[in-house]
Amino acid sequence: MKIFLAIIFSLIALIIRIQFRDVISIFGISFNPIILLIYFTSIYWEGFYGLFLSFILGVIYGCFFSYPIGFYPLIFCSISFALILIRNKIYRYEYRSLIILFIGAFLCGFFELLIYTPKLKLFLVSLFSDILIESIFTTVVGFGILYIIKRKQ
Repeated sequence: MKIFLAIIFSLIALIIRIQFRDVISIFGISFNPIILLIYFTSIYWEGFYGLFLSFILGVIYGCFFSYPIGFYPLIFCSISFALILIRNKIYRYEYRSLIILFIGAFLCGFFELLIYTPKLKLFLVSLFSDILIESIFTTVVGFGILYIIKRKQ
């Protein structure tokens, strides 16, 4: 049942990220639903589901863009593995666990930007105007989802 839910959530996250990115954006900045999905499956489900889901999402998401083969599976699996390593050290339903979500979203955007931005000035401008704000927006959306999860318990 969890694999079926993971596949459904993955398809929804991919469709939102690829097709509806402009619709859900605020001033041109949107959140990253794939990182949110990896975060919540790695923290709240067993570690296998997070790694499996992050690898599959990375392969499928990488097919839509011209990044090097294996870039997204490597990044997504690394984020999921880091979350699995530290999930025993943090209480899952505390809001401080969202710091990990912010770091994961920021690192994913940082490495994407690092591959495609050749000039340092453009890199720094994009880092602070796009990636940092997208990471904050992803964390705010994660805060809302965590608030709903805490409220239902």
